[in-house]
Amino acid sequence: PTTSARAALKTLLAACDADDAAAARRAVIQWANTQLDPGKASSLEQVAEGFGDGALTEQLRMLEAALYGEKEQAWSGEALSACARRLQGSARRRRRDDEGELRLYPQSA
Repeated sequence: PTTSARAALKTLLAACDADDAAAARRAVIQWANTQLDPGKASSLEQVAEGFGDGALTEQLRMLEAALYGEKEQAWSGEALSACARRLQGSARRRRRDDEGELRLYPQSA
């Protein structure tokens, strides 16, 4: 079942607000798949690559360290939440803009 971008963002923001790293990991992957090509992201690394956003990449590294690091670390979802709000819709808009440009200005072979 597909999840709407709005519902996925809401789930991610709730996980971030609760500082729930495990839920945030699941939610950010689900949200990314509403922003990028569906099914493209199945890991935090793929989410980072898909967006190519430095701030998001750093927040995903911190999330991964909190989940899988050797030492237990407290994690705050505030910065990840801010990144998601900023990026919401940007990947889809960019892809639509690129496709529209190709249709409007076709290149001759």
